[in-house]
This record gives sequence, structure tokens and C-alpha cells, in this order.
Amino acid sequence: KMGGLFIKTGPLVQVKPRGTKSNVLNDYDPAVVYDGPLAVMVNENSASASEIIAAALQDYHRAVIVGSNTTYGKGTVQNFYNLDDFVQPEQVKEESLGSIKITIQKYYRINGGTTQLKGVTPDIILPDPYSLIADREQDDPNALGWDEIPAAQYETVKAAYSIATLKSKSEKRVSASSSFQLIKQESQDLKVRTDFSLYPLNFNKFSALQKEWDINEKKYEAISADSNLVNIINLAVDLPKINSDSTAIARNNQFIKNLKKDIYLNEVSQMVVEMK
Repeated sequence: KMGGLFIKTGPLVQVKPRGTKSNVLNDYDPAVVYDGPLAVMVNENSASASEIIAAALQDYHRAVIVGSNTTYGKGTVQNFYNLDDFVQPEQVKEESLGSIKITIQKYYRINGGTTQLKGVTPDIILPDPYSLIADREQDDPNALGWDEIPAAQYETVKAAYSIATLKSKSEKRVSASSSFQLIKQESQDLKVRTDFSLYPLNFNKFSALQKEWDINEKKYEAISADSNLVNIINLAVDLPKINSDSTAIARNNQFIKNLKKDIYLNEVSQMVVEMK
């Protein structure tokens, strides 16, 4: 349904159990809610359903995908089975036997490749503080592999923009941005911290090490120092609900405050303007 907001009709994802044909899930509603420039922001934690919609819009050339070097890579379908259902009622004691989770299917893009393991590679990659951390599906030694099935039948959208041009302009802005350069340094530091495994048992040495790290972390506060990067306003239709009580007003104000200093949102908003 979400993918169907941006395309007329057509397949959006395939699911396939072992040993049987794939099932293609389509959008049959010809209505398009929005047909303008579109970017989808992802990171290494984007998984499952968010990977499905990012992959579909990328395959249709309907949107530019922007973010980390890959998404998480969770392209499997599971069912939970209650183990109490497999024994006689009199055999079930006071404590439940629990449940078991079984993988029954894989998700596949409409181009035939699965989102499992490899995830979705964005069209335009931005610096990410967690890009060097091994915490994706591919880092699980027991993860299912990547494979392909036949592609579904679909027609791509003729884009009015060039991804190569958008990428080139973005790279120039990122290179000139002190905040994005700090994020690159932060990713290196996080990698070192994550791999660090030898801690001094002497309290003074341990405290000195922690102080050194804390001082080093201070420089990254400059990443979000600019509180007015993006001009954010609420839609008029949302204002009655937002202004309904003080709690809603406070939450909205904090939400807007965080968005205004989001350097990723600032960069992607410039891309969308360039897509027109």
C-alpha cells in the first residue's frame, strides 16, 4: 500500500518459500498520491519492510535512495509456532513450553534479487558514523545467503533527473561540509572503540582512558551545532491536533527542533530540489 502511493500499478515485492514458485505482491490501485521528486533515506538499521519499499522504488526508478553503504539485509519471513499446541493439554505444566520461530520464505525484489544479506545499496551514499561497525545481517555467521529468482514484469519510470549529476553535486557539498568530515572521523573512532578489548585494571589508568575518550567525543558535538539548517513548518491540516494539549505542543516543538539541525535531512532536501 505504501509503495502504491507513488506508482500507478504493478508488482512491489516477491515472496518465495523453499521448493515452490514465487508469489508476486502487486499494487492494483491506479491512484497516485504523489508523483513529484522523491528521495528515500535509509541507514544500516533499515530492515525488512523498509528495505522492500526502498528496493521497489529504486527498481522502478521512482525514487533516489540515499544513506549508508547498505541497509541491514533482513529479507526473510518467519512464523512463530506455540509449542504448547503440539502436546496433549495434560502434558502442559504451569509454565509454557514457549515458542519456536521458523523461517518459511524469502523476500525478493521485483528485479529478482533478494534483499537478504546484501540489503539495498543506495544510489547516493553519505558518511555514516556506524558504517564500519559489523552489525548487519551479513555479519551473522548463520544468516541465509543471497540469491536470485526470475524478475517480475514491470515498467520503469522515466526520471527527469540524472543520478550521476545528483551524486556529483552531493559529493561536492559533503566534501565541503565540516560536519560530514567529522562524521567520517567519528566512524573511524567508533570502529576503534568497538574493536577495543584490553582495559587496564588499574583504576587511575582506566579513568584516564575514559577521560581521553570523553574529550575526543566532545568534538563531535559540532556536527549538530547549527540549529537552523532546514526550514521546517507544520502542515495546516495538522495544527488542530498538535495544538490540542500542552504535551502534544511540547513533543512537536522538540520534533521540529531536531529536524532543523539534521544535516542528513538538509543534504537530501537539496537533492530533491535538484531533482525538479
